Amino acid sequence: MPNGIDKNWYRMCVAIDGFRARYGSWPTKIHLPAGAIEYLFTEETFARLEERLTLVYDDSPFIAEDDIGRSYNYGKEGFFDPPDIRAREWLNVKPDSEMVKEYYAPRSRNTEEDRANSKPLPGCWSIGLPMFVGGLIGLPGLLLILTGLNIVVDVFPELVNGPRWVISVAGLPFFAWGVWIASGAFEGEAGENSAMAQFAKHFLILANLIPMAGIFLWGGFGPGERIFQVETSFGSHSVTSVGNEIVGRIVFGGAGTVMAVLALLYIHTHFIRKNKR
Repeated sequence: MPNGIDKNWYRMCVAIDGFRARYGSWPTKIHLPAGAIEYLFTEETFARLEERLTLVYDDSPFIAEDDIGRSYNYGKEGFFDPPDIRAREWLNVKPDSEMVKEYYAPRSRNTEEDRANSKPLPGCWSIGLPMFVGGLIGLPGLLLILTGLNIVVDVFPELVNGPRWVISVAGLPFFAWGVWIASGAFEGEAGENSAMAQFAKHFLILANLIPMAGIFLWGGFGPGERIFQVETSFGSHSVTSVGNEIVGRIVFGGAGTVMAVLALLYIHTHFIRKNKR
């Protein structure tokens, strides 16, 4: 059951649907709380609704009734199997007041009105907080990148089981997330449409797709022997076994190919095709 501004409209329709499903005919009146639905309609639409049904305002929980006393009480009986014709089709009206239109109107982020009504953080927080959080996430990624490039010394050299470029590639997504978060400190009045924000967004997406594609493609098609471990858990117990190398290469290579294609499509859509327009 929807719980928006027009929830009472749906409740009334359910009561009418229940009556129709039970008796095979339509009610002539609906008992409901005062002020439950009037604000949902324009005067013209509400008049059309009253041509179909007599609205009885007695604070009842949406009871559909006919002239011979048959009724269906939504408040006590709830939902019923859908009838052959739904109440909304029979009533041939729908909520159309300005309040309803405004409630369901699509809202874009960072509009001028939103920014005018928003209360920005104090200057030190609006700059310092994104920089601090971005640094917490991005600096470990930068450390991995520099480690893979042999610029800094390995902290845990025994954990490296592959080419050093894999270390740099693994750190790039973390660094990209940090850059994206930190870019919030420099958006200015343009918000997410600023050049810095757009750069950070593209960098974030490509810095996740391309490295992951590289790692998976290396795992699937790279030289040397591959050992793929399969772990199966049964409650608190787990069993580790060695998987088939060919199947593992196919899975990793396929995932890497998909990510590479997605990266190329993104580059084509947002850079190549955009520049041709």
